[in-house]
Amino acid sequence: MKTVLVFLSAAALFGQAKLPPYTTETLPNGTVIVMMPRSGVPLVHFRVLIKGGIESDPPLMPGLANVTASLLRRGT
Repeated sequence: MKTVLVFLSAAALFGQAKLPPYTTETLPNGTVIVMMPRSGVPLVHFRVLIKGGIESDPPLMPGLANVTASLLRRGT
């Protein structure tokens, strides 16, 4: 109950986050690129997110990602 009250009061204090304008492109291989240019800032930042776990299992092979991950931890 206390956690909910803290969250609600924080939301009331700070309001909603406002993101700068951005564009989204999807490459032919399915990769989604989100670009948020900031002029006047001399750096480039990349973040790569890879889908994994149960959501990457093929429809006819449930559990494949789990087996692969457990084998990677064991080595050869």
